[in-house]
Amino acid sequence: MVNGIPFPQADDFNKIVSILNASNENLLHENYYVKECIGAIKDRQVSYYLSALMYLEILDKNKKFTDLGKELRGLAQREQNIKLIEIILKDDIFKKAYENRLKDNKLKTENVVLLIKKVYPYYSEAVYKRRAQTVKNWIEWIIEKKEEY
Repeated sequence: MVNGIPFPQADDFNKIVSILNASNENLLHENYYVKECIGAIKDRQVSYYLSALMYLEILDKNKKFTDLGKELRGLAQREQNIKLIEIILKDDIFKKAYENRLKDNKLKTENVVLLIKKVYPYYSEAVYKRRAQTVKNWIEWIIEKKEEY
Protein backbone atom coordinates (compact mmCIF):
# COMPACT_ATOMS: atom_id res chain seq x y z
CA MET A 1 0.00 0.00 0.00
CA VAL A 2 1.08 3.53 -0.69
CA ASN A 3 -0.03 5.80 2.16
CA GLY A 4 -2.61 3.18 3.12
CA ILE A 5 -3.98 2.95 -0.43
CA PRO A 6 -3.92 -0.51 -2.06
CA PHE A 7 -2.27 -1.13 -5.41
CA PRO A 8 -4.79 -0.19 -8.13
CA GLN A 9 -7.38 -2.53 -9.56
CA ALA A 10 -8.99 -0.23 -12.11
CA ASP A 11 -8.44 -1.56 -15.59
CA ASP A 12 -9.81 1.24 -17.77
CA PHE A 13 -7.61 4.31 -17.45
CA ASN A 14 -10.05 6.34 -19.54
CA LYS A 15 -12.52 5.98 -16.67
CA ILE A 16 -9.93 7.43 -14.31
CA VAL A 17 -9.57 10.39 -16.67
CA SER A 18 -13.35 10.79 -16.73
CA ILE A 19 -13.50 10.97 -12.94
CA LEU A 20 -10.59 13.41 -12.92
CA ASN A 21 -12.58 15.65 -15.24
CA ALA A 22 -15.91 15.24 -13.44
CA SER A 23 -17.77 18.51 -13.27
CA ASN A 24 -18.80 18.28 -9.61
CA GLU A 25 -16.04 17.27 -7.22
CA ASN A 26 -18.47 17.50 -4.29
CA LEU A 27 -20.41 14.48 -5.58
CA LEU A 28 -17.46 12.08 -5.86
CA HIS A 29 -18.52 10.45 -2.60
CA GLU A 30 -21.81 9.43 -4.27
CA ASN A 31 -21.63 6.13 -6.20
CA TYR A 32 -24.44 7.13 -8.55
CA TYR A 33 -22.52 10.24 -9.63
CA VAL A 34 -19.24 8.40 -10.25
CA LYS A 35 -21.13 5.75 -12.22
CA GLU A 36 -22.77 8.54 -14.21
CA CYS A 37 -19.31 9.97 -15.00
CA ILE A 38 -17.76 6.71 -16.18
CA GLY A 39 -20.58 4.55 -17.42
CA ALA A 40 -21.98 1.18 -16.54
CA ILE A 41 -19.91 -0.38 -13.79
CA LYS A 42 -20.76 -2.29 -10.63
CA ASP A 43 -20.96 -0.44 -7.33
CA ARG A 44 -17.84 -2.15 -5.97
CA GLN A 45 -15.89 -0.96 -9.01
CA VAL A 46 -16.56 2.67 -8.11
CA SER A 47 -14.29 2.28 -5.10
CA TYR A 48 -11.59 0.70 -7.30
CA TYR A 49 -11.47 3.75 -9.55
CA LEU A 50 -11.56 6.25 -6.71
CA SER A 51 -8.84 4.28 -4.93
CA ALA A 52 -6.71 4.37 -8.10
CA LEU A 53 -6.99 8.17 -8.10
CA MET A 54 -5.92 8.16 -4.46
CA TYR A 55 -2.99 5.86 -5.26
CA LEU A 56 -1.87 8.37 -7.89
CA GLU A 57 -2.31 11.13 -5.27
CA ILE A 58 -4.87 12.92 -7.40
CA LEU A 59 -7.66 12.46 -4.84
CA ASP A 60 -7.30 12.51 -1.09
CA LYS A 61 -8.99 10.06 1.27
CA ASN A 62 -11.94 12.45 1.59
CA LYS A 63 -12.49 12.17 -2.18
CA LYS A 64 -11.40 15.74 -2.79
CA PHE A 65 -8.87 16.68 -5.43
CA THR A 66 -5.37 17.25 -4.14
CA ASP A 67 -3.29 20.15 -5.39
CA LEU A 68 -1.97 17.79 -8.06
CA GLY A 69 -5.53 16.84 -9.00
CA LYS A 70 -6.54 20.48 -9.25
CA GLU A 71 -3.50 21.20 -11.41
CA LEU A 72 -4.39 18.31 -13.73
CA ARG A 73 -8.00 19.45 -13.99
CA GLY A 74 -6.79 22.83 -15.22
CA LEU A 75 -4.79 21.40 -18.10
CA ALA A 76 -5.87 20.87 -21.70
CA GLN A 77 -6.45 17.19 -22.52
CA ARG A 78 -3.12 16.60 -24.27
CA GLU A 79 -1.10 18.21 -21.46
CA GLN A 80 -3.21 16.40 -18.89
CA ASN A 81 -2.46 13.05 -20.53
CA ILE A 82 1.26 13.81 -20.68
CA LYS A 83 1.28 14.71 -16.98
CA LEU A 84 -0.72 11.58 -16.12
CA ILE A 85 1.83 9.46 -17.98
CA GLU A 86 4.62 11.07 -15.96
CA ILE A 87 2.74 10.39 -12.72
CA ILE A 88 2.11 6.74 -13.57
CA LEU A 89 5.71 6.14 -14.60
CA LYS A 90 7.03 7.53 -11.30
CA ASP A 91 5.80 4.27 -9.78
CA ASP A 92 8.54 1.62 -10.08
CA ILE A 93 6.16 -1.20 -10.98
CA PHE A 94 4.60 0.75 -13.83
CA LYS A 95 7.96 2.12 -14.95
CA LYS A 96 9.55 -1.34 -15.16
CA ALA A 97 6.47 -2.77 -16.85
CA TYR A 98 6.56 0.06 -19.40
CA GLU A 99 10.26 -0.54 -20.06
CA ASN A 100 9.56 -4.26 -20.51
CA ARG A 101 6.71 -3.48 -22.90
CA LEU A 102 8.95 -1.25 -25.00
CA LYS A 103 11.74 -3.82 -25.04
CA ASP A 104 9.64 -6.89 -25.85
CA ASN A 105 6.71 -5.21 -27.64
CA LYS A 106 4.49 -7.29 -25.35
CA LEU A 107 3.85 -7.37 -21.64
CA LYS A 108 3.38 -10.82 -20.13
CA THR A 109 1.10 -11.17 -17.13
CA GLU A 110 3.57 -13.42 -15.29
CA ASN A 111 6.30 -10.79 -15.60
CA VAL A 112 4.03 -8.09 -14.21
CA VAL A 113 3.01 -10.39 -11.36
CA LEU A 114 6.70 -10.75 -10.43
CA LEU A 115 7.11 -6.97 -10.37
CA ILE A 116 4.12 -6.58 -8.09
CA LYS A 117 5.22 -9.44 -5.80
CA LYS A 118 8.50 -7.68 -5.08
CA VAL A 119 6.66 -4.73 -3.56
CA TYR A 120 3.45 -6.41 -2.33
CA PRO A 121 4.38 -9.93 -1.16
CA TYR A 122 1.10 -10.60 0.66
CA TYR A 123 -1.50 -10.83 -2.13
CA SER A 124 -3.07 -14.06 -3.37
CA GLU A 125 -2.32 -15.31 -6.88
CA ALA A 126 -5.77 -14.23 -8.05
CA VAL A 127 -5.20 -10.70 -6.75
CA TYR A 128 -1.77 -10.55 -8.41
CA LYS A 129 -3.34 -11.44 -11.75
CA ARG A 130 -6.07 -8.81 -11.37
CA ARG A 131 -3.53 -6.15 -10.44
CA ALA A 132 -1.28 -7.24 -13.31
CA GLN A 133 -4.21 -6.72 -15.69
CA THR A 134 -4.52 -3.15 -14.42
CA VAL A 135 -0.80 -2.56 -15.01
CA LYS A 136 -1.00 -3.99 -18.52
CA ASN A 137 -4.03 -1.87 -19.39
CA TRP A 138 -2.49 1.32 -18.04
CA ILE A 139 0.70 0.65 -19.99
CA GLU A 140 -1.32 0.15 -23.16
CA TRP A 141 -3.12 3.45 -22.43
CA ILE A 142 0.29 5.12 -22.18
CA ILE A 143 1.45 3.54 -25.46
CA GLU A 144 -1.76 4.65 -27.17
CA LYS A 145 -1.41 8.23 -25.93
CA LYS A 146 2.27 8.43 -26.86
CA GLU A 147 1.43 7.25 -30.37
CA GLU A 148 -1.15 10.06 -30.61
CA TYR A 149 1.51 12.65 -29.77
